[in-house]
Amino acid sequence: MSIETLSNIQNEQSILTSAFTKEGLMLLKDLKVRPNEFYSSNHQVLYKAILETYSETDNIDPILVLEHCKKNKILNAVGGTSYITEIATNFTNNIALNNYVDILREYKLKRDILDISKNIEEKQNIEANELLNVVQDKILQIQKTTDHEETQEQLWEKYIESKEKAYLGEVEACNTIKTGLIKLDNHIQGFSSAELITIFAFSGVGKTAVAGQIALNMARAKKNIMYFSLEMTYNQMVDRLVSNITKMDHKKVKYIKRGKVSESEFEAIVNKSAAINNYIKIYNTRYLNDVISKIQVEKIKGNVDIVFIDYIGLIEGVKAQDERMKVTEVTRRLKGLANSLNIPIVILAQATQEAARKNENKNYEIYEKLSDTDIAESASVFRDSDTVLGIYRNTLLDDPGVNPDKKNYNSDDATVNPERINIMVKKCRNSTKKTLSFRWIGENFRIENIFN
Repeated sequence: MSIETLSNIQNEQSILTSAFTKEGLMLLKDLKVRPNEFYSSNHQVLYKAILETYSETDNIDPILVLEHCKKNKILNAVGGTSYITEIATNFTNNIALNNYVDILREYKLKRDILDISKNIEEKQNIEANELLNVVQDKILQIQKTTDHEETQEQLWEKYIESKEKAYLGEVEACNTIKTGLIKLDNHIQGFSSAELITIFAFSGVGKTAVAGQIALNMARAKKNIMYFSLEMTYNQMVDRLVSNITKMDHKKVKYIKRGKVSESEFEAIVNKSAAINNYIKIYNTRYLNDVISKIQVEKIKGNVDIVFIDYIGLIEGVKAQDERMKVTEVTRRLKGLANSLNIPIVILAQATQEAARKNENKNYEIYEKLSDTDIAESASVFRDSDTVLGIYRNTLLDDPGVNPDKKNYNSDDATVNPERINIMVKKCRNSTKKTLSFRWIGENFRIENIFN
């Protein structure tokens, strides 16, 4: 397939004819159609001339455009006087202009994809990882062009519009996605677009349970979620989510057996797993380039609102001298990805084993149980993250043999209450540090709001 076949000259001409009417040009400006979306070089130059003519004169007609082209010595580049006259006097239908623009962009996207394939062919002798980086850069370029870069005036107008809608309660402020954990949302306002959020905890405390609960809460709000589960298989992750939704004991869901599970319970498992699949897509991909590529592709399709990566210590495919440098590269690229795609990316991280000794020290207050430096390879993770949440739960209380006197079911402190889990806001660009308490239901890996 050649690039020449990936265009429709008649469609481009119809769009340009519309651009010679004020109504059509206003619609094209509103749709943010740009000169480089046309295939024909004549059409690129002519459309740019039409835009510049309107900008200079606040009016549009063939004579004004013709004079602009003569003055700027681009008359031959647009096809001459006769071509301008032909385009301007053609019949077109502004009602169908949206459809014409869709066709224009469809061809442009196909040409860009063909360009990527040619790039791969030309660079087939370089290393695979380097080639993947080249492809990802190209995809990001396509993403940026499909996002249609706006002028400062347009950005300001959108800013005011978003503030008005937020003020009237029509949309969430700052493009945030609520976590569904009310105390957390009240404190940090939810997860914001273009931000990197880190959730960290000691092994076995419940960071995956917290991430899974937040993902389920967001799915209920009809958000599209990509969940990269690098520690658990697809089945293991879905078992947990199903147990959470149905409130059936996790072991019952995981080791399902006829006679042990009723017909209605089995139907609930099937129905709830289908509901989960509608909004939460679970992947086991662990190579960084593959993770980034999948996210970019789904963003281009409009199929992703937020991404979870569980957890960054298991990401592979990064060339680095040591683990610290590897994590630095991972967080740097994921932060850049969140920013360029304008979506929140949530990463899970492990707390260091050395820091786990603090759990056994009774002299530490709850907020001291996890500190900023307790994240494994913490420097880059903490620096690159916009929000950092530490998860604390006293797993020693899970042992039924623990002295009952050491437990206090009336406390919000997870150090003494086995039915509590504490989320500590360790960093937030929009708020302050704080320790929050939620109900922990271990048999369902469920986190619930406490209203007190």
